[in-house]
Amino acid sequence: MDGSWGAEILDGLGRLADDAVITKKRSSAFFSTDLDLVLRGLGVERLIVGGTSTNWAIESTVRDGDSRDYEMVVVREATGARIRELHAPVARTPYAARTRPRSVAASAGGPCRNRRTAVRS
Repeated sequence: MDGSWGAEILDGLGRLADDAVITKKRSSAFFSTDLDLVLRGLGVERLIVGGTSTNWAIESTVRDGDSRDYEMVVVREATGARIRELHAPVARTPYAARTRPRSVAASAGGPCRNRRTAVRS
């Protein structure tokens, strides 16, 4: 929720003044937001995803991104679930076959744009 503890973007992430910020309203960052519109406008083709609730929010966002033809990359070290047993099976779900789970180091490679889009819960 906007303005609540945990909803703010961390200072250490290097947010720029002109970065787009999308407030997530449901489990998927795409649901009822302008995320797809902003990403298309920026010419984004690959999304690097991290966050909490691997088995719910991350999986929902990755499924929605995949259905919109984005290349979805899930950063292993940047994901997790409250219950460990719920985190591991996500890698074996059907969406995982079309996603590219990577380490932080591997995710940092490749072309990068100056503008970024942050999604907050």
